[in-house]
Amino acid sequence: MSNTYLTILNISRNSPADFRVKITSVEASSHTLSDTPDRILDNNYETCYHSMEPEGGTPWVKVHFTTTAVTKVEIVNRLTCNLQLSVCVGRLEGVEVLLVSQGVTVRSCGRVTGVNLVSGLVHDQTYTVFCENEVGDAVVVRGRLEIPLNFNEIRLYTDPKEGQRANGRCAFRIYSKRVRTRDGR
Repeated sequence: MSNTYLTILNISRNSPADFRVKITSVEASSHTLSDTPDRILDNNYETCYHSMEPEGGTPWVKVHFTTTAVTKVEIVNRLTCNLQLSVCVGRLEGVEVLLVSQGVTVRSCGRVTGVNLVSGLVHDQTYTVFCENEVGDAVVVRGRLEIPLNFNEIRLYTDPKEGQRANGRCAFRIYSKRVRTRDGR
């Protein structure tokens, strides 16, 4: 996982650049044999993470990254389903995104709401919650009680200026080109 970088997105003259955050590891409360949590980082919409059927519990996925200020988190819902599509995509409704620092929850960034139960298109199944530039080192996606958690991808974003404030330097890669930070690393 040490070389897992995500790419730059949403650059415009009138708004600050959003950079995706370097992911260091991912873990989950449970997973099926083939649908492991690292699948949410593979940039492949054909694969997904799928928790086991939670018996009396709440499934979760925790994504660890270098300490930085997180502006937003995007979750790409599952796009295919062996059951009726609305069953699988509906599982994301009400899922909560938490920002964590050193094992302590810093803020609830929000819940996924308004899940589209009909469309299997990426742009219709991408949901965003905002973390208001709070500094953390992990994001937890917490499902609902006794409902399996499944989704395709997760993307974490930071404002580079806020990232410098949190890290003392930026830890980003832009379009797969190595970027030197101010301290020359």
